[in-house]
Amino acid sequence: MKKLNQYLNYLILTAVTIFAILYFFNTTSLRTIAPQPTKITDVDQVVNKFLKQTSEQTRKDEIAFKFALEKQMNRPLNIKKENTEKKPEDNSEYFEKAQGDVTNITPSETIQTQIYQKDIEKQQNEISKKEYARQFIENARKSGFHLVLSEDNKVLSVTPIRKPTQSDESTDSFPAD
Repeated sequence: MKKLNQYLNYLILTAVTIFAILYFFNTTSLRTIAPQPTKITDVDQVVNKFLKQTSEQTRKDEIAFKFALEKQMNRPLNIKKENTEKKPEDNSEYFEKAQGDVTNITPSETIQTQIYQKDIEKQQNEISKKEYARQFIENARKSGFHLVLSEDNKVLSVTPIRKPTQSDESTDSFPAD
């Protein structure tokens, strides 16, 4: 039993020694890691540095965007065409070219085709408006009115057309029954 007490005392002594050594090294390491006085930084320098980095990143992003856009504009699109019937109103080169199942069209060709279709539609609308205005004026003349229309087809003036008046005096003395 005496030997057991002796082993326990050695064990307790080594545990306390190890604890003391760890505590001593931790406190000395904390002293060396202690915060050192910080430099006073100029806010203007920090802001200028941030603005410079941001402008450089923006410029890099802009160049990358332009490069990616140019790359996509020159790449052909694969469009699957489900309806192969040709409608009579589809008379542009695009629709004549796109009769197969898969068509390779660049985005610039698609945009040009859309612009072409819009121009044709504008011209047809202008022609139909002019024809409608002509018929409207003609019908008004037949009804006995002279019309003046503005460029945007608004009525500017309406004037009745004089018809030759017939006198009540007729040369017939005896009208027919």
